[in-house]
Amino acid sequence: MTVLIAAVLPIALAALVGFAVGRSFDLDLSTLARVNIYALVPALVLMSLANTTLAWSNAIASLPPFFSTVGCCICWRSP
Repeated sequence: MTVLIAAVLPIALAALVGFAVGRSFDLDLSTLARVNIYALVPALVLMSLANTTLAWSNAIASLPPFFSTVGCCICWRSP
């Protein structure tokens, strides 16, 4: 039961706070989406990478896909 509470309670609290803020304030959704994409998602990825243990062979094997993805994102231009 404690595992269920530990897993569900933070999500429920975040949803409740979001609901309360949404009802209380007039928020611009495009600005919130940009904050999510450019600040919160990279922070989540970096925190996940910092807390992950990875063998050197796996780390080296993941470098080419990482750099190719970064290169595609940099070179890709929307019309």
